[in-house]
Amino acid sequence: MRLDKFQMIPPCEPMMENASIPSASENVLPPEIYMIYREVAYLGELSESIYREGETFSDLNIPPVNISSDLPTESVEIESETCAQFLVRGTPRTLPPDSLDISAYTMDGTAVGVLNATEDNTSTFRIDLPKGEYILLAIATWIPSSEDEYVTGYVIYKFLTNIA
Repeated sequence: MRLDKFQMIPPCEPMMENASIPSASENVLPPEIYMIYREVAYLGELSESIYREGETFSDLNIPPVNISSDLPTESVEIESETCAQFLVRGTPRTLPPDSLDISAYTMDGTAVGVLNATEDNTSTFRIDLPKGEYILLAIATWIPSSEDEYVTGYVIYKFLTNIA
């Protein structure tokens, strides 16, 4: 959607109304991350997950991630400058994630940048990348912020995309 310099780009709106996501049990672990694009929901490929009670983030011993390994078999065709929504499902309603970050990488694992970061279980934003194939990494984190929250963890899902 190319606009001349005098037109404003409309904001992205949540896309859940017409997308069909399988119902997940409220307490599914690890939580699932979906990408919703043009009213179709895509479940990412689980890369890794650590979700533990009573530990700090530094106690989790997070291993390095090989971005370009274990990629999804399907690639999602995305038109540049269009909107997508990412959504974390299956987490206990009483303990939603503290953050959801979406980053882009080239196919060889080189970082392109953070596309969006939010302190919520959903994120809707405009994907503005040059044409090409990208790996989108969606990371949700849980960080205890009070004495009555005991869970620390993260979940990482990969999405293979082709920006047209």
